Amino acid sequence: MGSNEDAMHQFERKELSQAFPLSDGWKRNPLNSPGANGSTHVFRRDLRVGSESATVIVRYETVVNVQTVTATRTQYNLNSVKNRIFLMVPKNADVTSFSLDNGVITMSSFG
Repeated sequence: MGSNEDAMHQFERKELSQAFPLSDGWKRNPLNSPGANGSTHVFRRDLRVGSESATVIVRYETVVNVQTVTATRTQYNLNSVKNRIFLMVPKNADVTSFSLDNGVITMSSFG
């Protein structure tokens, strides 16, 4: 029998697949094992000229901990200009204290 955490990660993978579909050429590379508070994934795809990459920091908290996200960016050196960074959070999460240049993806499965 699976745990609640397993179910959360199944929904997470579904949401990530919808945002970055394999049919559009996206390839997912998880940077860390999913934990109780979230995970980090890098998506890449080849284009006619060059490639495109996006990093998604997944958090399950309803209030985003800015220090945790900043630490994740630093840990994985995610400050490259060529890498778009997204924060994926539950749809009822408070992200007002968080400034992210590239965007927030809300998970319809949570919240």
